Amino acid sequence: MRRGLARSTATRALATLRSLLSFAVADGRVTVNAAAAAKAPTGGQARREGRFLDLDEVVALAQACRGPYAELVYELAMQGVRWGELAGLQVGDRVMVPGPARGCGCHERF
Repeated sequence: MRRGLARSTATRALATLRSLLSFAVADGRVTVNAAAAAKAPTGGQARREGRFLDLDEVVALAQACRGPYAELVYELAMQGVRWGELAGLQVGDRVMVPGPARGCGCHERF
């Protein structure tokens, strides 16, 4: 991993080398699969878990945004919609639920 490869990339490369050398052993081209004894890399950084913003952080973020983006901050935060999902929405994607329209009450606090 000296070249800066991700742990998963190095592990995949080792698996490919092991497979190739196993084939070479079976075909009689080499006598020993030296990669079979090699250990997969364990270094690198562990993936950081995401965290949710609390209400005060959401309000601060929305207030720091200009124009219509403040409303998008509330939509993303309060509805649990990811940015890619929100960006991909079209007008025709709206789902109509029978019954009277009821808000979640979250926007009235702001």
